[in-house]
Amino acid sequence: MNSSNIRQLLFNHFEGRSTPLQIEILKKWLGVPANQELYYNYLQEWEHLNPQVATESPAAYRRFLEKRENPRLVAGPKIEKTSRIGIISYLAAGCLAFFLCSFAYMTYPHWNRRTLVTGAGETLSLRLPDSSRVVLHSNASLIVPRFDFLPFDRKVKLLNGEAEFSVIHRRDHRQFSVELADSLYIRVLGTEFTVRHDSRITSVKLDEGRVVLDYPDGSGTGEASLVPGEQVVYWHDTFRIQKIPPKGVIDGKEKEWILTDVPLEKLVKKIELEFDVKILIANPKHSTLIINGIVPTGSLDMLLESLAATLDLQISRGGSQIRIM
Repeated sequence: MNSSNIRQLLFNHFEGRSTPLQIEILKKWLGVPANQELYYNYLQEWEHLNPQVATESPAAYRRFLEKRENPRLVAGPKIEKTSRIGIISYLAAGCLAFFLCSFAYMTYPHWNRRTLVTGAGETLSLRLPDSSRVVLHSNASLIVPRFDFLPFDRKVKLLNGEAEFSVIHRRDHRQFSVELADSLYIRVLGTEFTVRHDSRITSVKLDEGRVVLDYPDGSGTGEASLVPGEQVVYWHDTFRIQKIPPKGVIDGKEKEWILTDVPLEKLVKKIELEFDVKILIANPKHSTLIINGIVPTGSLDMLLESLAATLDLQISRGGSQIRIM
């Protein structure tokens, strides 16, 4: 193939008008080492004939010399107008950014919170955004962040039920807190503790570290500090701090039982013995449910009502026959 034909094929290729057959011909032609230098020569020629940017070098140079000789020819008002437009644009962008940040902060509880719920006999283990761990026991509800905690806050909310927390200590000493109903708060720095909360009673057991329970009193807010091995029980606007009894213990007091990690099956046997009744647990899975807290024992009906509310189960009674469903 003569050089004029190759030249035309290359010029068509540089303009993006090559056919697949022409591309194959060019590939074979470029396979010859001697043709590769000729290829760049044709490319340089094509670029010279087809400039991508058309410049007016003499006119631009002439304007440059005029401005250098007479600076007053520079259009000052136009530059001032451009500067004002730039300042307004920056202010508008700043206002928009401030509005978006404020809106995101005010709506934070709605888009960065999720509620975890466990049913009867279920246990849920999860890791929080700060690597703290939570074990949520049966019939419990916990509100946790969907993405991450706020920079100045590490807070979760226990709506009801029991949860075990293992909280890590942060280098920046940011406080971890558990919010409960009735203006109750648990403030933590780094510890392991268990919280049990329902509409009647709140109990906090401390295994390691230090926690403080903030509770409302007549003069404002009171504090109850715990050391490892203690638990605080808040009931009917009163609280008491006591040593943690061994697990599985039913501590009998006047008109109440204090339950510490008591399986439902064990509590049922205690009720049968004390009140001379027969109790059937319809679902065998419910036998292993763990109960913590205080239940009233002034009457059998009061005890069964409290037990049904704590476990979120149905309890029916017919004389001395009781059925837990």
